[in-house]
Amino acid sequence: MYFHRHIEPVVERIAKRKPVLVLTGARQVGKSTMLKELYRDINYVTLNRPLVRESAKENPSLFFEVNKPPVIVDEIQKAAELFDYIKDIVDEDKKKGQFYLTGSQSMKLMKNISDSLAGRAGIIKLLGISMRELAQIAYRNPFAPTAEHMDAMAKSVARHDFARIVSCVHKGFFPELYETESDLLIENGDTLHPVEIKTTGDPVKSMVKTFRCLSGIPGKKVGTGALICLAKARLPLTDNVWSLPVQMI
Repeated sequence: MYFHRHIEPVVERIAKRKPVLVLTGARQVGKSTMLKELYRDINYVTLNRPLVRESAKENPSLFFEVNKPPVIVDEIQKAAELFDYIKDIVDEDKKKGQFYLTGSQSMKLMKNISDSLAGRAGIIKLLGISMRELAQIAYRNPFAPTAEHMDAMAKSVARHDFARIVSCVHKGFFPELYETESDLLIENGDTLHPVEIKTTGDPVKSMVKTFRCLSGIPGKKVGTGALICLAKARLPLTDNVWSLPVQMI
């Protein structure tokens, strides 16, 4: 499930004014996810992949022959060699919305932008997902104790009880954790047993990372969890989670 972000109209507006849009922010706040959702017809390439990154660093001119703009380039700071080529491309063709760049190392990224793309790039910082975004409330103005804000929020239905708020605080405000909720939650008295179901035969710890969001819920404790999958034998996945073959249900 994709959660629409309140900053989306700002991104679209800047992309219409500048040839380069730079989206910064911490890892996993949803930078590339949002851009891919907004610009589904634009080519996407990530420099997290070693072979792609090596190609970008060793032959940046060929890189943009293969990945012609408009293009989304994820983790751009990992191949600083690309910045000068982006500058040359947008100086030759001043068309708006050619490059959509994301980066999570702000200081290194900003230095490269100031050196090569000054005046050519619009820069936006994406923060973690908000409670209003999780509740899919369209009203996006920042909080202020004004009558306008209170009236707007009074018209919105946000289902956030105390337990939900505490859960969000402990879980963190990274969209991926909310897009991949646990498949099943078994409640046994005051104990919660999270269960994830996968069709893989090779389970890994990352498949149960959402289980940690249950810690800190008032009046509840987290018991043993399970990842039910196509593995052939029962194996400990973490200290408190087992990988179980489906025939053990």
